[in-house]
Amino acid sequence: MTGFEWAENNLDVRDPHELQGKGVNVFFAPNIERGCRLVNLATGRVKRLQPEEEPPQTGYFADLEGLRRYLAKQGIELEEIDGQISLRR
Repeated sequence: MTGFEWAENNLDVRDPHELQGKGVNVFFAPNIERGCRLVNLATGRVKRLQPEEEPPQTGYFADLEGLRRYLAKQGIELEEIDGQISLRR
């Protein structure tokens, strides 16, 4: 699925709705929550949308802390290195 490649390859989910069904808050651009840390589900990059910043017009973004909690329940550690998420299984 375009804009969801990182999630498909790393989280073993087919689409944003499946990830939401697992309890992770997913935002559909441009309706992105400001001020919280988000993971771009196409790239695995972490972003925080600032109040004055224009949101992306396309893409899917997951709440970082919600994603971390979901993965911890699966026994997977989420690590952020220089703004990029990596997973330890």
